[in-house]
Amino acid sequence: MKFLILGAGELGYALTYDLIRSPKTEMVVVADRDKDKVQKLKDTLADEKIVPVELDCSNAEYVAELMNSATVSISCLPADLHYEMAKLALLAKANFCYVENDPCQEILEKIELLHEVAEEEGVAIIPALGLTPGLVSILAMSAADSMDDLYEIKVRLGVLPQEKDDNMAQFLSPSFKTSYYKGSSRLIRDGKPLDLPALSEAEDIDLPSPIGSVQAFLTGRSLESLAQAYNKRVSYLDFKSIHYPGQLEKLTLLRDLGLLDTEKLDLDSQTPTSVVPEEVLKKLLEKVEVADTADLVVIRIIVTGLNEEKPIQHIFECIDYGDQADKISAYSKMTAFPASIIAQLIAREDIKEKGVLKQEQVVPARLFLAELDSRGILLTMTERAPAMKD
Repeated sequence: MKFLILGAGELGYALTYDLIRSPKTEMVVVADRDKDKVQKLKDTLADEKIVPVELDCSNAEYVAELMNSATVSISCLPADLHYEMAKLALLAKANFCYVENDPCQEILEKIELLHEVAEEEGVAIIPALGLTPGLVSILAMSAADSMDDLYEIKVRLGVLPQEKDDNMAQFLSPSFKTSYYKGSSRLIRDGKPLDLPALSEAEDIDLPSPIGSVQAFLTGRSLESLAQAYNKRVSYLDFKSIHYPGQLEKLTLLRDLGLLDTEKLDLDSQTPTSVVPEEVLKKLLEKVEVADTADLVVIRIIVTGLNEEKPIQHIFECIDYGDQADKISAYSKMTAFPASIIAQLIAREDIKEKGVLKQEQVVPARLFLAELDSRGILLTMTERAPAMKD
C-alpha cells in the first residue's frame, strides 16, 4: 500500500506516524510547499518508508501525478482546497479522502455532486475523516443500527486542556472555528429536524477525576449527516460540545460583541479602513501567552432504543490523553488515527464501494473498533436499561 499525504502539519505528522506502523505500508509520500517542514517530519519519525516532497498544490499536474502513484491520497490541506483536490483525484483515477472536523456543508455538497463520475471511474472518495463527524458518527451509527427500534442519540465531545485554565487562547485552541460557536446546530426533536442557536441548551456533566464537572452546549453542525440519516427514524438527536465551566459565558460574550463575525466592518465612515472581527480576535489571541499544556479528548455517546421489545441503552465512552512521548496531541491522535484507519481500509479493499461515500455507511464498525483498540484508543461500551426520567 502506498499513501500520499498532502500537508505536513500536526495532522499530517500524526497520519504519517500511524501509517508507517502498518507492515503492509510500502511508502508514505508526504508533500508540503515548505520543504523544511517535510524534511523535519522525515527526520523526526526516521523511517525509510517516508518520502518527503516539496509541492505547491497549485501545480495540478504534479498533484495528479503523485495521486496516481498512490493507493490512497489523504489531504490535510485547508478546507477551501478540498473540492479541487477531489477533482484532481478523479482526473488521476485515484482514491481520495480528506481530514476535516466540523466540515463546511457547502463544500461537502459540491463534492457529493462528483459521486456518479467517481463511481464510473472506480474511485472511492470519502470526505471529512477525523474526530467529528468521523469517529463519533461511526460509533453512534454502529450502536443505533444494533437496535430494533430507536429513540434517541446523544453525542457529547470535548477537546480540553488537561489542566483547567481561564486563558482565552488556551480554551479556543487547537481547532477554533468561529462557525462552531455561532449560527445554528442541526438536531432532531419529536422526530423532526430542528435548528437551534449555537451556545444554547447548556447542561452540566460529571466526568471521572481529575476532569470533574464540565458543561456541554450546542455547537456547529458536525453531525448534519447523522441527522439526515436518522431523520424520521429517531425521536431525539443532538450534538453538544464539552467545555470547562465558565467558557460558555465567554464565548457568548465574544459572539454578542460581534468578534466571531467574518464580514468586514468599517471602522470609520470617512475613510476606507475596515477589518474582519474574527481576524482581529485571532491576532489578539496570538499575543496571549499560553502555557504548553497537554490536551485530552473526551467522548460520550448515548443511544437509546428497543431490542426484542425491551428498552436498552448503549453508551460509548472514551478519554484519551494523546501520545506525548511521540509528540502527538490527543486532538491530532483522535482525528488522524481514525482517518488513517479508514484510508487503510480503502487500500486493503475492506471498503469496496466506489463513488463519494458516507463513512458512517461504508466503514465496517467491528473492524474499525478493533483497529482503534490496537492503537491504544480505549473505548468502553456499556449496555444497560435506560434510567427512568422523573
